[in-house]
Formats: sequence, structure tokens, C-alpha cells
Amino acid sequence: MNKQNILCALLLLNTFLLHTGELWKNRAGNQQCEPRSICYPESRDELIDCVQQSAAQGLKVRAIGTGYSRSNLACTDGCRIDLRNLNHILSVDNDTMQVCVQAGITVTRLNEALASFGLALSNQAAISEFNLAGALSTASHGSGHTGSLSSFIVELELIDALGNVRTLSRNSDPDLFAAARVSLGALGIIYSVTLQCEPLFYLRSNHTTMKLKDFIAEYRALHTAHDHFQAIWSVNSDEVKIDTWTRVDATASEFDVEVCYKSLCWFSTANGAGKDIAAEFAVPIDALPAVLEQTQALIHKYQNQGLTEMSTLVVRFSDGDSDILLSPAGHGPVAYINVSTPVYDAYMSYYRELEEMMLAFKGRPHWGKINFLNHQKLFGLYGDNVTKFMDVKSKLDPSGLFSNAGIDALFER
Repeated sequence: MNKQNILCALLLLNTFLLHTGELWKNRAGNQQCEPRSICYPESRDELIDCVQQSAAQGLKVRAIGTGYSRSNLACTDGCRIDLRNLNHILSVDNDTMQVCVQAGITVTRLNEALASFGLALSNQAAISEFNLAGALSTASHGSGHTGSLSSFIVELELIDALGNVRTLSRNSDPDLFAAARVSLGALGIIYSVTLQCEPLFYLRSNHTTMKLKDFIAEYRALHTAHDHFQAIWSVNSDEVKIDTWTRVDATASEFDVEVCYKSLCWFSTANGAGKDIAAEFAVPIDALPAVLEQTQALIHKYQNQGLTEMSTLVVRFSDGDSDILLSPAGHGPVAYINVSTPVYDAYMSYYRELEEMMLAFKGRPHWGKINFLNHQKLFGLYGDNVTKFMDVKSKLDPSGLFSNAGIDALFER
């Protein structure tokens, strides 16, 4: 073996480590798996090597972020690719306000980097500690007059099953781009993403309560009137906590004015480190009153059976996503209804019944939260978009290299 081959072998060993029997768990602890190998790429070339070596060894491949997802999308018994070292800003275009970043960057780090350039994302998800690739692949979202975070994607670089680099955009390949913006990790591994940003902005928050009947009557007007709006309701109460955020001039000095990304990322401080289990559904915005009524009745049913830690609903809003095949907000405008409980098996019947109820309203589950979707249910929610996604999947991953049990359940007829 010559010196060049030895160096290549050592480099690959540094990024592709065997960990036989190592147990991986997500933060909530409801998902776990034992991958045969773990890869820590530090460049695009190393990421390509990880994909190609895994394929050569007959190992399935899944990318892992920070483990906030409660669904089974990250699990694999093959190769787990950890993107933590792919966390750099690659370019900033101040004229177009477009920023290209590696996909393993956390949203927290991205926000701080953008702010240093006087830029910001137009909306924020409820948590910022997850990595960007995971947030985009599962259509993570905020609340306001935008789509999901995936709607900010201008271009992305994807490593397909052969190790080819696919540069996808609306102009270069609209069909592949429409699938890849919310890919569930089923099309390949994202290396980099170009995001559309805007000038850094500031928000004034307001927190109050209102009667449930008034919220039902006014939620559409509240959504229209504010840049960002969410409601928190305990189904055992007739009062709803109302949180709104309105843009203000950067020179404003009121105590409740804060830079946008710090004001909107409330999950980490409000709910700890994501140790609960949660489900979330995007329902057509006009269906919200009926959905809330039936969800309350369902929760009361289970409370009467002794399951008491399940009373609070969080409601957020989106104007919807366009041209993203598997976005839960693709039939927007939507209201997102989030429920959470401790991680107990006793709550699984509740979550299953809740999903069936939401399906009747065309409620689409959040891809990063617990769900029980199969191909039939998926097609009922997304129709021909499922066929289009599967056509793209057959082009980018014909052998199912990036599949796992969850992906197979969704896309195997």
C-alpha cells in the first residue's frame, strides 16, 4: 500500500468508526437503536466517503442531529452519520440576503451568525438547539405569516445513494427540489443549504389571557393582526393564554422589545430539554374550533381513566407552504395543535386515537413528533404528492440506502 492510500485509509478511519452494540437514544428516550457504525464527516468529501463506504458494506444510512425528534426517522441498525462537525457558514451574499451554511449547524449557532451580518430568518421554530438539516427535513415551523423553515430554502446540496452531489433549486430541478425541501432523510444526506434571510428585526411581545369563547371567535383576527401569535390552553379551563409578537423599530427602548430570534425560541426555557413525548397536527385553519372541541373531549375521556398529565394544548399558525410535496402545512393556511405528555406507554392509546381523530380533519402530523402513519394514511393526506415524492426517491435512492422501518412504512405500497 503506498503512502497516499495509507493516508486515505487513516482519514476514513477517523470519520467512520465502528461502535458495535452502542445504543443511541433520542432526548425523550422513546426512540433507540444500535447502529453498526458511526460516521463523523468534517467535509463534503468525507460525507461522500461515508455514504459510499456504507453502501459498499451493505449498511443502511441515516443522519443524526441533536436527537430532539420523537419520531423514528433517525433510527438505523446500519450507519449513523453524525453531522455535528459540518457546522460552518460557507458564504453570505449581502445583496440578496442569502446565506449558504453546512447542514449540521444548529439553529442557535445559525441565528447568532446571521445576527453578526445584520440578518435573520423570517420566522423561528419553538426550539433552536436542533441542527438545521433535521429541522428542514421534518418541516419544523414557527407561528406567523410564513411557511415552515423549509420554505426559506433557496438551494441545497444533497448526497445521493451513489455519492453524487445533487445541487437542487427551483430553477435547476423543480421536481426534485419540491421533494428535497422536506425529505425525511429519505432522499440522501444534506450537505449544505442556501437560505433566504431578511434584515435583522425586533419584536415587542404581549402576553395576556382571554376566555375560550372569545379566542374561538377572534383567533383568525389575532393571526392577521400580529406578526406572530400562539395560544396555550388547558382543556380543564375556560381561559386561554395569548402570546403575540409585533415588529418594532430597532431603536425602540421598551423593556419588552427583543431581537427576533431570541424572542421566538421559547421551548428550551419553557419546557426543559425535550424530555417529554409530543404529537402535533397541522389542520386547516377554519377547522380549529371543531378540532379543539373534539380534542378536549378525548383528553377528558383519558383523564377519567387516570391519565392526568395531558391537559395543555399549544396552538400556532402558518400561512402554509407552496411547492413542498410533504409539508404538513402544504394545505395551508393551517393551525398547528401540539400536545405532550410524559414518556409513558400508558399514553400510547391516547396518541393513536388522537391521530385518528385528526385524520378526519385532514390533520397532518408533524414529521418530528410521534405519529403512526403508513402508506395508506399518507396517501389519504397528501394524495398525488406521495407518488411524486416516490418518483424522486426512486431516482435518488433506488436501492433504499437511506431507508429504515419508518420510511418503509410510508413508501412501501
